[in-house]
Amino acid sequence: MRILSITLFVISEILVLARCKKILGIYSHPGKSHQVLGEVILKKLAERGHNITMVSAYPLKTPVENYKDVFLDGFLEDINADGSIYLEMEKHDLQNFMGTYELIRRFTNKTFAHPAMQSLIKSGDKFDLIVMDWFCKDAELFYGNIFEAPIILTSSFGTQNELNYLINNPEPYSYVPASGFAYTDEMGFLDRLGNTLAVLFVEAFLFRNEIQQQMILDRYFDNAPRIWELRRNIDLIFTNAHPTFETPRPYLPNIIPIGGVHVQEPQLLPLNIQEFLDSAQNGAVYFSLGSHMKTSELPEDILYNIVRAFSKVQQKVLLKWEKDEKPKLPLNVMVGKWMPQNSILAHPNVKVFITHGGLMSKIEAIHYATPMIGIPVFGDQKTNVIHSVQEGIAVQLSLSELSEKALVSAINEIINNSSYSRNIQKKSNLLRDQPMVPIDTAIYWAEFVMRHNGSKHLQNKSMRLNKFQNLLLDVALTLIGVLVLIVFIFRKVFVFALKLPISATVIRTRTRKIKLKEN
Repeated sequence: MRILSITLFVISEILVLARCKKILGIYSHPGKSHQVLGEVILKKLAERGHNITMVSAYPLKTPVENYKDVFLDGFLEDINADGSIYLEMEKHDLQNFMGTYELIRRFTNKTFAHPAMQSLIKSGDKFDLIVMDWFCKDAELFYGNIFEAPIILTSSFGTQNELNYLINNPEPYSYVPASGFAYTDEMGFLDRLGNTLAVLFVEAFLFRNEIQQQMILDRYFDNAPRIWELRRNIDLIFTNAHPTFETPRPYLPNIIPIGGVHVQEPQLLPLNIQEFLDSAQNGAVYFSLGSHMKTSELPEDILYNIVRAFSKVQQKVLLKWEKDEKPKLPLNVMVGKWMPQNSILAHPNVKVFITHGGLMSKIEAIHYATPMIGIPVFGDQKTNVIHSVQEGIAVQLSLSELSEKALVSAINEIINNSSYSRNIQKKSNLLRDQPMVPIDTAIYWAEFVMRHNGSKHLQNKSMRLNKFQNLLLDVALTLIGVLVLIVFIFRKVFVFALKLPISATVIRTRTRKIKLKEN
């Protein structure tokens, strides 16, 4: 009996090992929101017994079984070195895009050159799957060749132009807003014209970025393949999308929406925050501009207006403040370097969320039905905020023009106008009512790709077409050319036909004259 038990145990262990796969996560952009999406998925895969190697600038604070970090040290210090860059990006759309793509180029270079990444590349390790952040770092698709593994990309900013451009996902300019611009899916003629020009503007940057990415790849690897060839390595894309917070749009079969996957069950709040919020009889306001835009580094005049505004509202205010030195604050304001945002928004007394409009923050606000005041700064935040305004769940303000009066007015508008809370509660109900929990959807498809060693059958063949071909511009020009040729021929024939009777009459007249002369 003992021998049988041991035999069954060994067999079960072998079966478990057979199911366990080696998965590589690559989250080289040091944006916290990017890394969070991948960490949630990879930790869940580790729980299921898969062996995870995670490359990022954010190693786990608490170790997880089957989960190994490859730390990209120095990346956070680099991206946080100049906080003023985000203020410049807030003022100008051109500066927004130039700054964004400069970050992409810089960190693509830094990742390939980093000793930890170089060591992994030269290790000879092979993986069953690569789960990788998508942030226009085309050159990183070469990891699929290096580690001989299918690739699943994760897009923390949803199904934007950058993602559509990558795999030729349809994006009708008539109702899919350009990423980073203040357009919604309800556009009149001038908006559709502006949106079309904006998308073409974005795609011009993406084409330029593609050239830069190819140059980086050629710098680090001999005989590197072309970027357009590497795109065929993409098996699936997990997009942080759902119709409640992203305007409805087309998805190809290899785009899997997992919007809300990062939202966790609320944890116990630190005692000081719990007591502060519990005692907020008139409600509370939570203020955070995200992980990179630091409130403590705002210009003095803007900061002064914010603090003055908070002193004039009846609500208590939680303010994310990153420095040890604190400004003189009203009694109703509490500051902290770190705020457990997910659990704060879950507290029933939090009535207003003042946010930069990052998609992850927007999703959490919708999940917990907390109306927003959006102060977009850079990236896709303008698009996210204007859509929230359109849906009646937010008020928008400008950071560079933020006044005390405007902020007080916006807070009172949210507090006193119940339509905001009703609208966002409807959104929350829709977001929560899904056939599968988003994390279960992600895990199913990740293991699907590993079971079948890829999912190329879901790739749309439009990935092999350029923009000119994909929009059928070559066909349109051919048809126009044929039509012009037909019109030209008909015109010639018509003119010839009109001249023909006249010519015959002239000939007959001349013939009669000749005969008369002869007679």
